[in-house]
Amino acid sequence: MEELNIISFIHNNGLFFSLYNYFILFLFIITSAILFYLNNYFYKMNRNIEEDMEDNIPFARDLIERYKLLLQRQQDIVDTASFIDNYYLEKRKLLLTIINIIENSDKIFILLGFFGGFIIILNALINFNFELISSFQELYNQFGSILYNLKPALFILLIGIISAIFIKIILKSINLRDRFNTIKKRLENHLENNIKYKYNRELKELELLTELIKTVDNGFIRLEKAISEIAEINAIKMQAYEYARTQDYTQVAVTEEEDS
Repeated sequence: MEELNIISFIHNNGLFFSLYNYFILFLFIITSAILFYLNNYFYKMNRNIEEDMEDNIPFARDLIERYKLLLQRQQDIVDTASFIDNYYLEKRKLLLTIINIIENSDKIFILLGFFGGFIIILNALINFNFELISSFQELYNQFGSILYNLKPALFILLIGIISAIFIKIILKSINLRDRFNTIKKRLENHLENNIKYKYNRELKELELLTELIKTVDNGFIRLEKAISEIAEINAIKMQAYEYARTQDYTQVAVTEEEDS
């Protein structure tokens, strides 16, 4: 019976009053639904930040690719926390905007309550007609009309305050910002431990392999030089040997001629 009285009270105080109250209630339901959706989304995301998170988190592949490209350009000077913050500001700006609005939704409901009450009271004051006041009874009736409008104004304010209190309780229980910061921290740890560490290790291994290749190349160059020098020495020895043999042959021939 009381519920029916409240509904009839809402419908019996003008179209603006009815629509405004339903708008606040609709906004409260939407805000609560978004809060629970974000809570469920952050829970699943926090659970899926693993080694193979690229398959479980839709934007993870793009996040990792951008991080790898940044590592190639800056290597060890990459600040992973700043990279994640900048990525969210650039690619997930809508999510940050929704979180900021939801976190301040209690203030929004209170402002809606005050604004609706102010509009109703202002409308009553605008309709206050001094020209109709010809007696104390008329003045009483005019003020009575203003006081009568205080009831729906206070009702709107009460609806706004109650909605703000419930939203504040839900926000405190869910702790949306801390959940979001936890996800960013886990993403940071994942990128640091699974991407940056592997990249730096592979880079060091590549540097060592490059140094080894250079060392081997230098060894081959020295070996080629040594072989070339040995070949030159052998050529000189062969020339000397041929020259000596030729000289010996000439001397023998001269001796034979002298003997004959």
